[in-house]
Parts: sequence; structure tokens; C-alpha cells
Amino acid sequence: MKGIIYKTSDLLEMIDVSRDALRYYEKQGILNPRHNEQNNYRQYTDKDIYRLLVTDFYKKRNLSLKEIKTLQQGIEIEELESLLEMKMEELERKISRE
Repeated sequence: MKGIIYKTSDLLEMIDVSRDALRYYEKQGILNPRHNEQNNYRQYTDKDIYRLLVTDFYKKRNLSLKEIKTLQQGIEIEELESLLEMKMEELERKISRE
């Protein structure tokens, strides 16, 4: 069974993301939308929406796109814990300086 296909304009309405951000995430390998063969428009799936939401979640926690991409590709839980602890320490240092 084929899932729902979303156009770029659909994502812009549903999620607080810009067209430029979508293209940037695609360029960075965070998103990999299909392209309509007839008009070459990008086509997004529920999986792409999930990846966008996860990306936003981690960006708000100061993870870089490289780190987010690593998380989305799958890492061991111990590595995830270590990465998140490191980010927490960075935030605590930043807060203490302010």
C-alpha cells in the first residue's frame, strides 16, 4: 500500500520550516525526497516529516546537523547517551557564563 505523498507546499504549511531549509537538509543528507518523474517536483513521505520533526527536536538541543544525521542513521544507545551528556555539559557551561 502506498503512503501519502506530500508536496513542498504541504510541508511548509504543516511544519515551521522554510523552503531553503528543506533544500539545505536535502543537500546535507538529512532528507532524501523522491522526485516526480513528470515535473521533477520533490515528493515527501511521512518518514520525511518524522525526520524533519526529529531534526528540529535535536537542533533545539544544540546538536549540529552532522550529529543529527549520525543519530538518524542509527547509533548505539551508549553513543547517544554520551553525545547528549556532552551537549548538556556544553549548555551548562554556556548558561554559567551568562
